[in-house]
Amino acid sequence: MFFDPAAAALVVLAASPRPHAKPSPAAMPSIYATDLFSRRARRRAAVLLRLRWEELRMAELERVRAAIKRELPIDELLGGETPPKR
Repeated sequence: MFFDPAAAALVVLAASPRPHAKPSPAAMPSIYATDLFSRRARRRAAVLLRLRWEELRMAELERVRAAIKRELPIDELLGGETPPKR
């Protein structure tokens, strides 16, 4: 029995994974929020996101305030834990 390099190369090529074809950008439809949601729904979502952002900001300010009053150790402030309510 002899070794055939051409046959070995064919076996290796057949066993190797083949890249998947990517769809072209023209074939993929573009979907925007304006296509999916009404102006009212987008505005409501924006308001809710702003309110949540403000809540997170206020919580962080409370943590800093507690650290300044020395009610919260600086390690906990930097660690990200919230102070217990007193």
